[in-house]
Amino acid sequence: MQSCSMSNKQRITFFIWLGIILLFWLWVIYNDKSLNINKIAAFLSRFQNYIIIAYLIFSCLRAFTLIPNVTAVLVGTLIIHNPWVLLITSLIGLIVSSSLIYFFGEDTGLDKILMKKSPGKINKIKQGLERFGDPIVFAWGFLPIVPSDLLSFVLGITRYSYWKFVLYYTISHIVTYSVIIFLGKDLWTLLLPGLNS
Repeated sequence: MQSCSMSNKQRITFFIWLGIILLFWLWVIYNDKSLNINKIAAFLSRFQNYIIIAYLIFSCLRAFTLIPNVTAVLVGTLIIHNPWVLLITSLIGLIVSSSLIYFFGEDTGLDKILMKKSPGKINKIKQGLERFGDPIVFAWGFLPIVPSDLLSFVLGITRYSYWKFVLYYTISHIVTYSVIIFLGKDLWTLLLPGLNS
C-alpha cells in the first residue's frame, strides 16, 4: 500500500515554501498593511541601475508571494519603459514562476496525498484535462482575472504534459501581456481598481 505521507525532503521543501510566503506577507503587513502596484514598483525602483534584473527576479519568484502574474506585469509597466524588454522579461518570469508552482505538488508530495485522500475528484479532473485540457490551458491565459497559479498547480498534480502547458500558456500570455504593455495599464486598473489603491 502506497504511503501518502511526505518524505523528509518533501516536508522540508513544503515548509520552505510556506515559510517564505508567511515571511513575505508578515513583512508587508508590518510595514504598511497594504500592497499595490505603485508600492511594489517603488521598492524595485531602488535598484535603478539593475532594474531589469530586479524585475526579472521579482517575476520569477512571484510564485513564492502569491502575487498574480498580471499584477507583476502592471508593476513592470511603471519601471521598464522599453515594451519589448518588458514583454520578454515578463514571459520569462511567467514560465519560471508557473513552473515552480507546477512542480510544487510533486516536490512536496501533495500530489500523492491529494490522490490518496480524493482519488475520485483527481481522476475526474484528469479525465477532463485529457478531453479538454489543451483548449482550457490555452484559454486560461486570456482570462487575467482568474487565478493562474491554481491552474498551474492542478496541471502539475494531474501530470498534464509540462511542455504542452508551457507552450499553450506562453502563447496565450503573449497576447494578454501585449495588450497590457502596449495599450498601457489604464485599462487594467479600471477593470481591477484594487491593484492601484
